[in-house]
Amino acid sequence: MSDELIQDGIAPAGAPDLTLVRDVNVVASVEIGRRQLTLADAMNISPGAIIQLNKEIDSLLDLRINGQLVARGEVIVVDNDFGIRIVEIIEDGQI
Repeated sequence: MSDELIQDGIAPAGAPDLTLVRDVNVVASVEIGRRQLTLADAMNISPGAIIQLNKEIDSLLDLRINGQLVARGEVIVVDNDFGIRIVEIIEDGQI
């Protein structure tokens, strides 16, 4: 649950109490696209190889937490590093 949803340390009625797990580390990854390859194709990847992905250039990026799609956004640059500006939150079952 995000800090914006918690006021004065109290979660909204019916929301689970996640206080005990707030400091658990999770892996956040940003996916620009996917491509299914055969094992033979994957073994033949070399420097300079080009792999076409399944998304168009203006598509939103997928933000995944521990592999689960949670949001989509746009790529941004922050102090010479890449970042993602969240545009859409994925609700349960909305894929």
